[in-house]
Amino acid sequence: MTWYGPNERWPQHPAPHWAQLLREARECGWHLQMFSDHSWGKISCAPGRPDAHEIVVYKSGRGGESFVRKHATRYVRSCRHHEPPAVVKARRLLDGAARLLDVAEALLDAADQIARALDQLEAAARGVDEADRLFDEAAREDEEARRRLDEAEAAATEEGVTGTPADLVDEADRRLADARRDLPKSPSGNEVRGLIASLRDRIAAIRRRLG
Repeated sequence: MTWYGPNERWPQHPAPHWAQLLREARECGWHLQMFSDHSWGKISCAPGRPDAHEIVVYKSGRGGESFVRKHATRYVRSCRHHEPPAVVKARRLLDGAARLLDVAEALLDAADQIARALDQLEAAARGVDEADRLFDEAAREDEEARRRLDEAEAAATEEGVTGTPADLVDEADRRLADARRDLPKSPSGNEVRGLIASLRDRIAAIRRRLG
């Protein structure tokens, strides 16, 4: 039986809910195979692959609108076997951007911890009765802050970026812009667009902390 590729014209299904699913699957790079039995056909994200996702398309009553709306459409949208190269590239850029934001936040948190440690040391010097407790707490804060600084700097080095938290946030912002610029407008890019929006919120929050 013949397969129809995503760049070919597909036969039209008579049921609107199935027709909509087929349009979306074709836009996402899926393939269609027609049947001559009780089933209308099936769609597959990657015919021939053992781990390919497949959905049987029925002619009428069986597999109705509720199934398509709740399950089949989500199945097509969540498949990553046939993501366009631009989406794959965007995901990679966003992963790097998210890691840079993690580093920037870790650096700011570590700086806050060091500031608290200094405040506690000053308070310890003024209060004899609280000195031992405050010195111990300050030492723990200082040790934790320096550990987080080491981890953050190592993560930034792996991403090929060094500098201040502001530098890391600027680089993360550039990677988001690169990811968004090359992202296709098809449904396959919807999840990545959501990730971009979430990371932009993190960038705004960190920049507010930076003042």
